[in-house]
Amino acid sequence: MKTIVSIEWLVEEIDRDGDIIDVHHVDSYAEAVRFARVCRVENDVKTDIGLVRDRGNDLEGIVDRQWAYVENGKLPERFDWGGGEDGGALVPAKYHKEIKP
Repeated sequence: MKTIVSIEWLVEEIDRDGDIIDVHHVDSYAEAVRFARVCRVENDVKTDIGLVRDRGNDLEGIVDRQWAYVENGKLPERFDWGGGEDGGALVPAKYHKEIKP
C-alpha cells in the first residue's frame, strides 16, 4: 500500500460570521492572490490563502489533512496538524520561496 502526499494552494471564502462558505484549489500562490481578490470584490467576502496537505493511500483514502495559512505575507514553518499522525509536517521550502516578492 503506497502512501501518497499532496499539497495544494487554497483560497477560502469566509462570510461575515467567520464561517468558511467555499474553498477553491489553485495551482500557485500568484493564482491564489488573484482569485482571492476577485472573491473579495465580487462576492463581498473575507478570504484566507493557504496550503492543504493530504496524506493517504488507495485503500483508506485520506488519513491525515493539515493546513498552513499565509499570515502577514509568510507561511508558518509547520502545518497545523490538528491531531493527525504526522504531527505538524514541515512546510516545504519551495512554498516559502513561492510567496516571496
